[in-house]
Amino acid sequence: MRVSRFVLLLIILLVPAFVCAEENKIGGSAAKQPVKVGLFEAIDQGLIEAKIVAKSSLDGRVTVRSKADVPLQIQLPEAFAAVPLYQFEDMGGGLDSGSSGGRGSRGDRGGSSSGGGQNQSSGGGFGGSSGMGGSSGMFNIAPEHIIRQDVKMVCLEHGKKEPARHIAYELRPIETVSDKKEVQMLCNLVGSGAVNQRAAQAAVWHYANGMSWEELANKRGKVRIDSPFTVPYFTREQMLYAMNLGKKVEEKLAEKKETKKEKVIGGSGE
Repeated sequence: MRVSRFVLLLIILLVPAFVCAEENKIGGSAAKQPVKVGLFEAIDQGLIEAKIVAKSSLDGRVTVRSKADVPLQIQLPEAFAAVPLYQFEDMGGGLDSGSSGGRGSRGDRGGSSSGGGQNQSSGGGFGGSSGMGGSSGMFNIAPEHIIRQDVKMVCLEHGKKEPARHIAYELRPIETVSDKKEVQMLCNLVGSGAVNQRAAQAAVWHYANGMSWEELANKRGKVRIDSPFTVPYFTREQMLYAMNLGKKVEEKLAEKKETKKEKVIGGSGE
């Protein structure tokens, strides 16, 4: 009888301790689970600070610093835009997304113009895994940590000045600069390294700025900025690649549109 009472008392004393231990274990495990959030959503919510340095129209470096007190799992967008900050300031927060079309080229890497006084916007993608340390399309970042990744880009505004390190740029959704699906897909492909960057630049200008393939083939660039001698900006091989790439992108977008249409019709029961 005394043994039974002793066992009962022991159970009464141990159960609360066991429950508390399990709750702490569960709580501790949950606390370590990263909070999933999109890149631009995290920026808007003040969870992270993201900056981009545009080394040129073709290369940049993104730096992300966590301001959250919990681990984050950041979902990366398929493409992004790097926009000069003054374009927002000069227009009251609006973006100058207008095409500069076929304005004269100075012949440097970004096809920039000596006129206009504005630096161009660029677009690109984050690529697959590695750099930001995670699976393709996302990365984890601990509280107060900083992560950096080099990115590949293309010029989105033909005729404007080449980006420079001393010009402040802001990371923005690609849709704020171009609503062309072809441009968005091309930026994603450039970021992933899946296509020839130079040829992709020609294709982007074709869709973003309305330049014909003939205009792009006839575009000239200087051997050096201070040189009077010019050469074709794009080689024949690059132009053929660009036109073929544009065709494939259009076909892919048409397939996606058709698939989406079929899903809508199937869901409506028609």
